[in-house]
Amino acid sequence: MTHASSLRPSMFARFLFATPIAGALFKDAGKSDNALIFALLNVAMLWALSGFIWGLEGVLAVALALTALALASLVVMMLSGGKAS
Repeated sequence: MTHASSLRPSMFARFLFATPIAGALFKDAGKSDNALIFALLNVAMLWALSGFIWGLEGVLAVALALTALALASLVVMMLSGGKAS
């Protein structure tokens, strides 16, 4: 017997899927491998578009956000003893 809470998405997932544009993108990306590739291409195009609109600041803002994400993932990996679970 499975619990009903295991079938229900987390609060973060529900919030992410409820956002208008990104929610549709993430819902579609979970359906197949081709949809995931197209979703990643869309993200890359949005990054390039931010570079065209705001110039170097648009590209660097995304790069700085990704730097913080990489640092946080390294801290999590080190605190978990190298086990990614």
